[in-house]
Amino acid sequence: DDSFYEEDEVFYVKLSSNVSSVVIDPSSASTNMSITNDDTVILGFAQSNYYTSEDDMSVTICAKLMFGELKTSLMAQIFIQSGTAVLSEDFKPDASVQQITFTSGQSSSSKNNTQCIDIPIVDDSIYEGPVNETFTVLLQAMDSKASVQPSSATVSIMDNDSENEFGFAKSSYETTEGEGPSQVCAVLISGTLVADSTFTVTTTDGTGLYITSFIAAIIILFPAV
Repeated sequence: DDSFYEEDEVFYVKLSSNVSSVVIDPSSASTNMSITNDDTVILGFAQSNYYTSEDDMSVTICAKLMFGELKTSLMAQIFIQSGTAVLSEDFKPDASVQQITFTSGQSSSSKNNTQCIDIPIVDDSIYEGPVNETFTVLLQAMDSKASVQPSSATVSIMDNDSENEFGFAKSSYETTEGEGPSQVCAVLISGTLVADSTFTVTTTDGTGLYITSFIAAIIILFPAV
């Protein structure tokens, strides 16, 4: 009774005799014995939380042999699922389900006890707020004799883009009374809009007075791109 995770094994038993008077039926002169493996291994993610930034370009996710020793290969699958971070928009794995293989000889006590995948991260120019976007990875062994714990991990993507900044195109404007309506421009100084933004431009009295000289307030809209 060893402690190795291995394939079910078989050995053969043959009946023979060196006594000439003993007759052995050829049809029943041999048999075999199957040995069912009763040892298990435990796989799990090396971390339950992973953190990366958009400008890291990728994040490495590792599954680890938590318990046991392999005498045969063991395959597992990593499922990649969208959260607030969206597949193909915020991260672009080669496939949403990826296969990893632990090889014979690997054990939980060895230095080489992990199998990893790299998931590319999209470095966009869109400000997505102060809260990190996240997606989930799930681990599943492809052999029922292998347990998985922990079976899920969360990946957080930190935004590296600046918050949208607006302002007037110029610090001062000039006009004359006879020119009619005057144009004052607001601009998006930095960032990329993912939603429409509406602003109210208000005016206050200076030496020019409201009603007699100018309109008090107007609303402007910056549309999303």
